[in-house]
Amino acid sequence: MKLLWNAIVEKYEYSTKDERQMHKRQMIKEGYEDTGLVTQSVPGEDGIYRRVLCGEYRKYITKRQS
Repeated sequence: MKLLWNAIVEKYEYSTKDERQMHKRQMIKEGYEDTGLVTQSVPGEDGIYRRVLCGEYRKYITKRQS
């Protein structure tokens, strides 16, 4: 059995936890699932990596088995 899934994945960066929580609620209302990604490391202008608040959301277009 194979699972064939097509999905839309969107990733966002936030400046505050409140902003992330409000956007998370909005995305869930629109039918997206939270993937659990909370922070990620991104390179700064000086080449040093820093952690930023982020969110990643997934919405399945199709799910089927073959």
